[in-house]
Amino acid sequence: MKSFVAWAGVLVLILCVSAASAEEVESLADGFADIHWGAGPQTVSGLSKLYSKGGVDYYARPGQMHAIGDFEVTRVVYGFYQGQFFASYMELENPEVFADIRRTLKQRYGDAETSFSTKENLIVHKWKFKDVKIKLKSYDEADRMKLGFYYTPISNKVNEEKMESDNDKALELFPIRKGETPNALPVLRF
Repeated sequence: MKSFVAWAGVLVLILCVSAASAEEVESLADGFADIHWGAGPQTVSGLSKLYSKGGVDYYARPGQMHAIGDFEVTRVVYGFYQGQFFASYMELENPEVFADIRRTLKQRYGDAETSFSTKENLIVHKWKFKDVKIKLKSYDEADRMKLGFYYTPISNKVNEEKMESDNDKALELFPIRKGETPNALPVLRF
């Protein structure tokens, strides 16, 4: 029964967090809650800008209640890249909610692609639904959990721009100039 309540809660959260919206999102493929993927922040009521970083503006909706099943979600953040909605993140503070969401996502989207980072004690479960990537993260030692939804046609642009920027910075530090042949230094001799 508890699993059914969590499942219903996840669906309610994904499909209709705000019943007051003039234009509801029909499925996760169209948007998150009541915000269509690609929408501008000026079209979304109640947004409050948190900060900007790397071309992405982050917003919250402080007056809006978010819940998954019987559990309250305290922080939901909406990401806009170049004025287009592409991501939503939420912190999960209860391991029970994490387990219920993971079970629900597995039932809905199949087995997750799971990766581990021993350096950060991080486990990431990833699902893909049409153009949406879903990530469920758990940091073991810190008891931090996060659920994120990413619209890949836009999120891939964010990642590409970051990679290009990082590559440009790395090339600035690389001591060999284009067109020059470096001296070969053997790393291993057999």
